[in-house]
Amino acid sequence: MTKDRHLAENLYLVIVFLLFGITLLVDYLLPHNVVISGVYILPLLLGTFLVKESKKIVPIIGLAVVCIYLGWQLKGYSFSEDWISFINRLVSVFLVIVVSFFGIAFSRSQKESKKIQRQLATAMDTSPNGIFLVNSAGNIIYANHQAEEKFEYSALEFSSMTIEDLIPKRFAGHHKALRDKYMVDPENREMGAGRELFGVSQSGREFPLEIGLASFGEGTEKIVQATVIDITERVKRTREIESKSEEIEQLVNIVAHDIQAPVRHIFGHLQAGRKGVKNDAILKTFNQIEKSAQKIRELIQGLLNFAKAGTRDLKWQTFPLASVIEDIVDLHDIEIRQKSIQVRIGELPDIRGDIALVGQLFQNLIENAMKYHHPDGHKKVKIYSTRENGVLTVWVEDNGIGIDGVFYDDIFKPLRRLHSSAEFEGSGIGLSICKKITDLHEWKIGLVSDLGKGTKFFVVIQ
Repeated sequence: MTKDRHLAENLYLVIVFLLFGITLLVDYLLPHNVVISGVYILPLLLGTFLVKESKKIVPIIGLAVVCIYLGWQLKGYSFSEDWISFINRLVSVFLVIVVSFFGIAFSRSQKESKKIQRQLATAMDTSPNGIFLVNSAGNIIYANHQAEEKFEYSALEFSSMTIEDLIPKRFAGHHKALRDKYMVDPENREMGAGRELFGVSQSGREFPLEIGLASFGEGTEKIVQATVIDITERVKRTREIESKSEEIEQLVNIVAHDIQAPVRHIFGHLQAGRKGVKNDAILKTFNQIEKSAQKIRELIQGLLNFAKAGTRDLKWQTFPLASVIEDIVDLHDIEIRQKSIQVRIGELPDIRGDIALVGQLFQNLIENAMKYHHPDGHKKVKIYSTRENGVLTVWVEDNGIGIDGVFYDDIFKPLRRLHSSAEFEGSGIGLSICKKITDLHEWKIGLVSDLGKGTKFFVVIQ
């Protein structure tokens, strides 16, 4: 308690004591047959409302009881002659105790309520985001410190404004209709999902926002809490990333085109050079050059695929994953029969995502599962799904050579190969493309592997 509050409490206590003294004096001076003992409750009530410290209320209760008793004694009452007056005094004492009990309870509840209000006000004012409380008519009834700073208005100015005053004029009219519709059936949700939202400050500066809505109260007493987040920096960074992504894509396309042209020339010269050549050593050299050129071509295509993955907006749709997997398996039918690979497709649900990118994701995983096998082993690939606690996971499992656990974190990085191209063909781009596609969908990709026995790649679909 502050010093000023402590002095005020003591002053209230003195006033209450004086009132008890005055009441006792009036009780004494009134005629013998006039009973006013119930009046002692009035200074008691005043004391319980003014004095907030419980330890100071106890003396007030004691003083009330003493004054009632003294009033009895000073008037010279006796029980045998004035038993009605005696009963009146006893009832007054009982009422003093009851009133004191409720007074103390009320005082404590008021104190606790004010404490909670102070804590809530502190929490809202220290929030890093702007917070508004708006009534059903759209009037602003509260704005925290962050809202004042962001919109450049004072609390007094906010009190005479509506929420539409903080929206660019080109949106304000439409917003009122949306607000009225929301008030009919309010719910806790994000505002304007999928749309760009803007606020405008007193100086006229517009800035992008994210807004969360929560409501409480009923009827005309409905209050909406709007939590406002300024996303100016996030939008700026996103645009910078998009701009750089476009530049990188253009650069990759240019470089790929410039490299592919001489590679095509190499293939052309090889075909021309082979004509009429019968020397086995020279033909072998031509074949080695052709294989190297083919690896360069595959690497270029892999880099192009990696650069393009995620440079366009996702085309979300719901589709049967089983059909996508079956198409991938059919595409590799010749290789599957030539290598005697047993492919099994388990139960797969419908999922929501970009069907083209999801197809590329699982094509890369299935091709990996078919590729990394023991030369003489019985090759098996299994694609299936599991669901645990509502979370869907799709698995691509093989019984191949497995992956050492120390490489789990590196395997999804571009151009990261665990084996030489002489052992297994590939560009080292496939799994990095998988990681990029799952990141775009906000899914999770990982693996569990038993070295020498097989690997299970999994995709957790949110």
